[in-house]
Amino acid sequence: MRRFAALLLALAWLGLLAGCATTPLAPQDKAILVTAADLQPMGATLPAAFADFERTNKTRRIDGGVELEYHFDARKAGRGYPYIYTTINQETTVSSAVAAYGAVKAGLGATGVETRDDSGHFRYGDWSYFGTLLAGGEAQGFIFYMRDSLTVYTLMISGTPMDVDIMWKQLLLPRLEMLTRIGS
Repeated sequence: MRRFAALLLALAWLGLLAGCATTPLAPQDKAILVTAADLQPMGATLPAAFADFERTNKTRRIDGGVELEYHFDARKAGRGYPYIYTTINQETTVSSAVAAYGAVKAGLGATGVETRDDSGHFRYGDWSYFGTLLAGGEAQGFIFYMRDSLTVYTLMISGTPMDVDIMWKQLLLPRLEMLTRIGS
């Protein structure tokens, strides 16, 4: 998980560069992020007080961009719980969206996390990457990030068995389509 911290640091660094004001997420914001509660009907085990392990933010940057963030980390409660990190960056220019996408890509590369590129199966937007996270050759989760015009969406889930086809069709794709409708 330390390797994932480097990725999180890269994403947080983007927010700091532009200056920002952070507020709680509105219900409509949280609806487009994949959360721990979304995984429970799919068989994920969650601690009884799982909301205690959630962190959400909505950051409005000086340049007019917005970042929505959801983080779930219940490792302190024991093993067997999912780790979830979701962000949506709504940028103000294509060049800043390209830079945000590049920062996610560079952050993942800097972590040294072993991934298998499964992008051929799951594509969305102008650019996207879908990687299965591996440990000792065994699937441990996935990371997906994409840029669609001015939006950069990142989702990383690990620590729980999952059917990525179902995850894509039932959780991720509907949210990406919702983002597309909101953005048009």
